[in-house]
Amino acid sequence: ILSGDGSIICISGFDFDKNSGFVKVYHVTELFYPHCIVDMARGIGNGYCRDYEPYYSAACGYDGSDCEPPKIPENYTECLVYDPKLINDGICYDKLPYNTEKCGFDGGDCSNFTDVKGYPDCLVSNSTKIRDGKCDDLPYNSRECGFDGGDCLTVKFEPTTAPSQRPTTELAFSQSPSTSMSPSVRGVLVRLELRTDSYPEETSWTLVDIAGQVVHSGGPGTDNPYLRQTLYRDEWRLKACLPYTFTITDSYDDGIEDGYPQGYFRIFVNGERIMGTSDGTNFGSKDSVIIYYC
Repeated sequence: ILSGDGSIICISGFDFDKNSGFVKVYHVTELFYPHCIVDMARGIGNGYCRDYEPYYSAACGYDGSDCEPPKIPENYTECLVYDPKLINDGICYDKLPYNTEKCGFDGGDCSNFTDVKGYPDCLVSNSTKIRDGKCDDLPYNSRECGFDGGDCLTVKFEPTTAPSQRPTTELAFSQSPSTSMSPSVRGVLVRLELRTDSYPEETSWTLVDIAGQVVHSGGPGTDNPYLRQTLYRDEWRLKACLPYTFTITDSYDDGIEDGYPQGYFRIFVNGERIMGTSDGTNFGSKDSVIIYYC
C-alpha cells in the first residue's frame, strides 16, 4: 500500500509458521533511489562500480555504494570524479563527469565540445555518435541531444532500488528520463536534525565546502553549546552541483546513543534523507555524509 503522497509504503503479510500477521512500514527513500533514472536498474548496487553518470551520482548513491565518493583532481577544483588518475592520462574518457568543462575535458584528453546539427543545445566531443544506431551514455543520452539522436528512445528506464532493502519485483517506466544539464539556480535545501544524548558536550559537527572551508558548525566551543536530551534543527540553502561534507564526531567514541530516548542525527536534502555509514546513532567516533545534488 502506498500513501497518498507517495512517500510511505506499507507491506503486510502472514507468517504461517508463527501463525501471526505482520506489517512493515518504510519511507520510499529506504527502498528506492527515487531520483535515480538509469537504463539498467539491476546495475545499481551489484558490486561493480560504474564510474560515470548517471550511475555515478549522488541521486544514485554513487552506483548504489559500489563506488567510492568523488575526489577532486589536481588543478581542477570543481571537478568531481571517481578516479582522478584518469584525468590527463593521454586517453579520452568520453563520459560524464570526466569529459566536462569543469574537468578540462578530461584534462585535455578529449576535444572541446562542438555543436550538433539539429540539436542546438547538444554539446559533445564526438558528434558522429549521435544517431549511429547505438545508445551512448551521458551527455549523448540527454534531452538536449534528443536521447542520442533517438538511439536511446527504445530503452526502458527503471526506478532504482536501494541495496539495503531490495523488493522482490522490479517496476519499469516506459517514459524517457529527464536529464537536464542545467543545475538549479535556487540551490539545495539541506536540513539537519540532531537530538543530543545524555552527554552533549561530547558531540560536535562541521559542514565543509569543496575548498575545505567550514560553512557551518555546532557543539562545544560554538555560540550555542548543546543541552542534553534536546532536539535541534538547522536549515541551510547550499549551492547546487557542488559537494559539501557533513562530519559529526563524538569525543567518547560511542556515538550519541546514551540515554532515553537515544540521540541521533539526520541529514535531509530537498526533503530526502541521505546517510553516511551509520544509522545516525551508533557511529562510534565519527560519521560523514557527502551532500551533492544537481
